[in-house]
Amino acid sequence: MNQQLKAAEEFLQKMANDNPIDARIQMALGAIHALRGEKEAALMRGKQAIALYPLDKNKITAQRVHIDFAKIYMRLGMKDECIGVLETLRDKPLGMEVGDMKTDKTWDPVRDHPTFKAIID
Repeated sequence: MNQQLKAAEEFLQKMANDNPIDARIQMALGAIHALRGEKEAALMRGKQAIALYPLDKNKITAQRVHIDFAKIYMRLGMKDECIGVLETLRDKPLGMEVGDMKTDKTWDPVRDHPTFKAIID
């Protein structure tokens, strides 16, 4: 898997060099760092993506970026921070994202948290 992550990171880094303000690319790089346990790099990329797409900008993409940032926190074992990000989405219409959240095992550690339940129910 390390070889696959390295290849994905190299590909995404080239994309980021061409388009440094694409939040989705930054978030994908953050996810790779999180999978490797590289906390500081993962959080830096995630925060960059959030800054590029605040919730009042392009709501659908911004919500996806915020959900992905919560996943980074989850992968790093930072449940409270994950819930904090999800709390910002609590009263937003998340559409198809809710279905993904119901089945994605990434969320298992917070599945019983009241905030998570409020979002997916």
